[in-house]
Amino acid sequence: MSKAPRPVAARAATVHLFPGQGDFGLGPLLRTLPAAPSLRRALAEVFEEADRAVAELGVAPVGPRLAAATPPSARELASEMPGTLQLAQFGVCLAVHRALEEDGLIAGRFVSVSFGEIPALTAVGSCSVADGARLACRLGQLLTSHGGGMTLLASGPFETRRLLGQAGPDAARTVLACVNHAGETVVSGPLPDLEAAERRAAAMGVPYQRLRLPFMSHHPGLAEEAAAFEWYARQLRWEPPRRPVFSAVAGRLHDARTDLPKALAHCLVKAFSLPTVLPSGLNGAALAVEMGTGGALASAVRAVTPGVRALAPLAEGPWPAPSSAPDSASDAASGAPSGTEGDAAAATARGFAEPWTHAARPARAAHVARPHRPPSSSVGRKP
Repeated sequence: MSKAPRPVAARAATVHLFPGQGDFGLGPLLRTLPAAPSLRRALAEVFEEADRAVAELGVAPVGPRLAAATPPSARELASEMPGTLQLAQFGVCLAVHRALEEDGLIAGRFVSVSFGEIPALTAVGSCSVADGARLACRLGQLLTSHGGGMTLLASGPFETRRLLGQAGPDAARTVLACVNHAGETVVSGPLPDLEAAERRAAAMGVPYQRLRLPFMSHHPGLAEEAAAFEWYARQLRWEPPRRPVFSAVAGRLHDARTDLPKALAHCLVKAFSLPTVLPSGLNGAALAVEMGTGGALASAVRAVTPGVRALAPLAEGPWPAPSSAPDSASDAASGAPSGTEGDAAAATARGFAEPWTHAARPARAAHVARPHRPPSSSVGRKP
């Protein structure tokens, strides 16, 4: 039976961030688990329900394997039945949220990006854990059946649009899918078109990195898959959110009037811009904490809303995350990342297994002013 969200004394200035699919690995989770009993308990609870529910979709249980002596890697999960990696990300994000709240870091609001809407809406009781797991797996299966890919570019939206225009008809089906911040975007499309865009990026000296996702997203070519996903979501039971959930794709809060199945389906076809929506989503916030295993979304928050302290406790530590948002002086004393000061550490913690292609990423991801002449540094991912 699904565990109903318990009444909480939320801190209005604390926000939990639920990221999209481009920044998920198991290493940070597995390193944290031995010293995090609340997280171990939450993982067991979440996956007990989630694993049982998705057997009908042909997805093997994930929870027991995360607790095994030799757990799988994200790459190994991605090679299994489509939907397996999405189940893992869903369960981990929901468990991180539950564990942090058990440890006292209770959110007054959630900000969700794309896939992150599923665990966020589950966390606020809009759907059960079982149905959230079903949605995560079904989304992964629909996206994988279409194929395509996504590429991260060290360029702002204006330069990315110019790059796509200059790439010519061979890249005609590649679209700007999301803007992470002023110096980082993600493009999406069928593989031949995406490769043409990457060749143009190389010619222009723009650093790029193919995301390790076997599909495109935030693309109008996914209208059929979006309709199928909406139909699937409508077969499930929905309740109004019990706490505010801000959708980066919709650019607004979900509430009792929101058509949630349609809103989730829009995440397949609609582009979004974090610099446009994050100031509204984080209005009044002092502390934003990432629920995933990476730090890309926290890094984007630092770049877009530097007045908000952003933490990624799995990727960057510490665990549990501090329950307050100290000023810059105490940040400096503790060595905690704050604003652009933490960008290099965050990028290192969340980095790709492979380097940027054709050029190295600048150390400060939030300020890629001239990506065609960057110094050497680490790498990043899509929030």
